[in-house]
Amino acid sequence: MFVGTLRVPQTGHYKTEVVVQGQRLDGKVYERSAWYWMTAVDKSAELSGDVVVTPCQDELHRSLKAEQLTVNLVLKSPQLSAIPASPPYRVYAEIFSSSFSSTKDVAVAWIGGLSDVSEVEGKSVVSLHLDTSWLQGHEGPFELRNVRVEELDSYSTVTSAAVLELPLEPDTVLRLAAMKPVTAITRQMRQGYHVGQKLERRQSARQSGNTTNKADDGVLLLVHGYCAPDTPFSVNDFTNYRVFEDYKKNRRTSEFAALIAEFGAEHESFGVVTHSQGGLSALDMFAYLSTGLDNAVGERRLQSLASPYRGSPLSGLLAIIGDLLGIGCGDNSDLSYNGAEKWLAGIPMAARSEVYYYTGQYSTGHLINYCVLASNAVLSWPNDGMVEQKRCNLDGGNDMGHSKGQCHSVNMRDPPISTNSERNAVLNSLAAR
Repeated sequence: MFVGTLRVPQTGHYKTEVVVQGQRLDGKVYERSAWYWMTAVDKSAELSGDVVVTPCQDELHRSLKAEQLTVNLVLKSPQLSAIPASPPYRVYAEIFSSSFSSTKDVAVAWIGGLSDVSEVEGKSVVSLHLDTSWLQGHEGPFELRNVRVEELDSYSTVTSAAVLELPLEPDTVLRLAAMKPVTAITRQMRQGYHVGQKLERRQSARQSGNTTNKADDGVLLLVHGYCAPDTPFSVNDFTNYRVFEDYKKNRRTSEFAALIAEFGAEHESFGVVTHSQGGLSALDMFAYLSTGLDNAVGERRLQSLASPYRGSPLSGLLAIIGDLLGIGCGDNSDLSYNGAEKWLAGIPMAARSEVYYYTGQYSTGHLINYCVLASNAVLSWPNDGMVEQKRCNLDGGNDMGHSKGQCHSVNMRDPPISTNSERNAVLNSLAAR
């Protein structure tokens, strides 16, 4: 294995090519090449090692039964102005109980989410929310372990810490230790107030018929994927839907997610049916943003078709072979193998469990089986002309089946997966709204 260091002039994304030339023992010369995405990040935001715990101050959190805390991770930069403006950071930490009465530390929970840099007690911090229900029945003291602060634009680690003290008040630790451990993990514990009580109200209103306007009835958002020229869906197969339109664009997964959230903001509740990258972005939205998707009532909140949750080798080559595939929006590092795996590492299993996904591939029985002949030389088999079946598998999600004779999109050998009316009827009938 060879390792090298590259010096770059500025932060950002770099697509690098490695070319290896050599000679075999039989004298034949060979050449191999590979593309790699690399990201240079700003290291101004660095953890100081201090943690400040404060109670959640808003009235809604104070009304909940369990105490709600904000865990503020202090940064070394003394002032907010010293930290470059950026999208929110993705923050992750594991909570352990290092009990004095036990020889073994106990894993209690992990907390994570998006956080802007803010100021608490005159210090620059990134913050996480903690529902103390997780700590009930556990003896202190408590520690944060494997703490990571990642740049949202690339999911690259900006700063990290192996262990940080979680400084809770002694009477709080004693009170929690005396309480019975929770027997059921609620969505409120995982995602905060915005899903707990609002979802209960939503379900009650639906059951009683007490919805006040059309928006209250919930809708189904049909969301396209990367660089789509139009909606990929046969919209006549759906009812009470709205079509998301951000055509011919190349978006980062988190940016795409924010646009979907903005589009659905006028609805108190909605479900989502997605195609391709739209599946990744809808899952990102559900994991990190408070939207009407949290309040949707029905069997399936998130349904996706041909979504490469674990990336595609074509993502880094789209600028090169785009003309062959009829795609002209350029490459996208979020959809590369490495980029997608880094993104997926921060998505909790509870969010993944809400996803119902379908995959497709070329029909068989031909002399050469393919959806797009040019991409067939790059993709492993089976594939749908854009993504490989194995890279669509979502660990923790619900695999609803794989179909032959259904390609990724239009202008391929077989019809698009998103125009199958029989499946669309299932998507429509089982969608939460």
